[in-house]
Amino acid sequence: MTYLTGQIKDATETPISGATVRVTLTNSGLDSAGSVYIEDSAVTGMTDSLGFFSLQVWPNSESLIDAPYRFEVFGENGEIVESQLIYIPNFPSITLAEAKYLGESLNTSGVHDLLENWKNLLPQYKLAQRTVTLEGRDLVRVPLGMAYEVYAVETDAPARVRVYSTSEAALQDGGRPVTSYYPSGLVLEVQTSQDTPRFTMNPVARGADLKKVPDGMIPVRVDAVTAQQVTRVTFTILLLDGSDYQRVNDSRQELYSDYDRLIMAMGEEVN
Repeated sequence: MTYLTGQIKDATETPISGATVRVTLTNSGLDSAGSVYIEDSAVTGMTDSLGFFSLQVWPNSESLIDAPYRFEVFGENGEIVESQLIYIPNFPSITLAEAKYLGESLNTSGVHDLLENWKNLLPQYKLAQRTVTLEGRDLVRVPLGMAYEVYAVETDAPARVRVYSTSEAALQDGGRPVTSYYPSGLVLEVQTSQDTPRFTMNPVARGADLKKVPDGMIPVRVDAVTAQQVTRVTFTILLLDGSDYQRVNDSRQELYSDYDRLIMAMGEEVN
């Protein structure tokens, strides 16, 4: 799966909450087993109170070719707020802004060079899972890496899960009640439930090991919120070291620069 994340705003830059987001495959293709993708396959989701959304877009993880999609946003009354062609390459994650850039470039002669250039620049990382068994502990260390992105948190019983950048922050935050206040050193805080044992981050949470002697083992607190004991927590992550993380961001900026130069060149040719 490829995670597509973004924020929906109106013309005044105000986040739109409760909007329906739909991504529809616009062509057919083959997966690695030779099965046919059917055009018009769609996935839908909804924006949160701040207008953010996160979708797992099928079928990129098995695709032999990168896929164009139709991205649509619907208001509370079903009216179309936005409709645009986007392009999703076979990466673990992509932002809506990036997918729009690639979608716009489909109408230019340089789309293939642009996309191949980006693929060569970006490290080909895949999403990984890290599972830890609690064994009665509420404070554990999980190998999330020196720098990481968390896409989902899953527990085998309803739990409050907190991830920290330092051991000191984890120790000081032990008795804090559930509030909207995020103390220094807290990377993320989520709560799973019986109905939602797997919490998908929206937006994706980014963190790093900021301990005095970093080792990639990240402090995590897991507290049961019901009488049922929590024995296991699993993180779905994109694992990067610091230099790789910087290269990803630099590569994305280079993509934007390449696209802007391409558009400018096309404009000069027209004039």
